[in-house]
Amino acid sequence: MLASVRGRQALRRCAAPSAPPRRVGGRGPAWVDALQSARGRPLRFAATGGLAGAVQLLLLHAGTALGGNPLPTNVLAFLVATQVNFCLSQLFTWRDRRDDRPARASLMRRWLRFHAAISGTAMLNMVVFAVGRTVMPDLLAAALGIGAAGLVNFVLADRFVFRSARAATA
Repeated sequence: MLASVRGRQALRRCAAPSAPPRRVGGRGPAWVDALQSARGRPLRFAATGGLAGAVQLLLLHAGTALGGNPLPTNVLAFLVATQVNFCLSQLFTWRDRRDDRPARASLMRRWLRFHAAISGTAMLNMVVFAVGRTVMPDLLAAALGIGAAGLVNFVLADRFVFRSARAATA
């Protein structure tokens, strides 16, 4: 019971406000305006992915330090980092791409599309990790897997997961 309440609360925190932020160019430092613009999206994506990647690497390191098998530990670390990535993507990277549907339904659709998109890139991440760890340390192999999957994830997020409301109805 308590876990389901906490899960719903966490999902609500990932649901961004119904309207995009009102901040428009000219009200702050130029670098802030640039970061919040559409041109700044790749940088926001990299920051979000970098933080999620750090979560994955930290969990992998902790799990293997405690004696866990690196392959299943990396899978678990990836799954946790994925949820972090979705929340940060919704709140920071793609926050300007709202749709007009009710927030909960919209959030659930995006969450499902996000997981559909990362299913393939998760396999790419794991294959790169499994192959890479035969010739390099586990953390380096995991970072290489994260980087390869990240490039594909940006395109999928932009065109499929967080597409603009206009593109979704066209």
